[in-house]
Amino acid sequence: GLRCAPLLRGHRGRPAADLAAVLDAIEAVCRFAEEQAAQLLEIEINPLIALPRGAVAVDAVLRLADATATPA
Repeated sequence: GLRCAPLLRGHRGRPAADLAAVLDAIEAVCRFAEEQAAQLLEIEINPLIALPRGAVAVDAVLRLADATATPA
C-alpha cells in the first residue's frame, strides 16, 4: 500500500531495493524506541536510502530527555 512501492521494486530500469535491509533498519529503530521509551522525545530518520544491497540512514535526529533534570 505504499506509494513508493514501485520505486522499491525497481522502476524504469533501476534495480530493486534491498527490502530485507529496509525492514531491518525499521525494526532496529523500533527496538531502540521501545528500549528508550522512558526518555525518548523525538526520533527522525530522513532520508533512509534503500539501495540494491543495504540501506543507509543519511541523517537522523534523536532527542532524549535529560535524565539528570528534575521534573517541574
